[in-house]
Amino acid sequence: MSHPVAGVAFVIVAGLASLLLAPWFGAAAWLPAVALPLAALGLGDDRFNLPARLRYLVQVLTAVALVVLSPLPFGLAWLEVPLLLIAITAVINFTNFMDGLDGLVAGCMAVLFTTALFSSPGLTGPIPSALLPLAALVGALLGFLLWNWSPAKVFMGDVGSTFLGAVFAGVVLQAPSWPLALGLLLVATPCSATLASACPAVCWPASACSRPTACTCSSACTRPVGPMLASPASTSAPPACLLLRCCLVAWLG
Repeated sequence: MSHPVAGVAFVIVAGLASLLLAPWFGAAAWLPAVALPLAALGLGDDRFNLPARLRYLVQVLTAVALVVLSPLPFGLAWLEVPLLLIAITAVINFTNFMDGLDGLVAGCMAVLFTTALFSSPGLTGPIPSALLPLAALVGALLGFLLWNWSPAKVFMGDVGSTFLGAVFAGVVLQAPSWPLALGLLLVATPCSATLASACPAVCWPASACSRPTACTCSSACTRPVGPMLASPASTSAPPACLLLRCCLVAWLG
């Protein structure tokens, strides 16, 4: 029997480490603590199906806190910050969508956070101990990955996936410059690349073939996204996979 909210385990580990160490260390140590309200809301949503507006409001507030903690330079703040807030909430929800793929989110985030710990000196700042909560999160994710690997026995649920999405965005925003932030963002590329190759097809209307209208292969017109070739018979992809793939195609045009 699978447990859909097992992500609460690594949330507790990283959250406690952050709350205990953050008062003595830099802004990076606050990242897991800042994401805790989002995790609490995710746990409530896993149990009680909370309204989407409430969830998005908390995501926006979390994004604001992550931007405030970021050392990145903002030139045209009024133009950059709103777009950045939208991007952060998109990352949070994108991470949440990928929870259903065995081992993908936990594995990619463990690699990303490890890269941030050892390959990005700018993230450590004057006190390397500021990233100890992130190290605790990596250890907890590796333990979780043992049970989340295919075939998965546990899933992190909204409580874990939204938490990881927020920490992911926060780690990227802790880079000292935009090029380094982009480099960290690219480390997580296997998440989207694996997702695109795992989903066989997006279904398009047979008349126009311009935008995906439904994630079911009811029409004869399909178009591939990613390295795999699509076919009209590609109906074996998971519904969540097809849904996310439709969003990717709509976004990329």
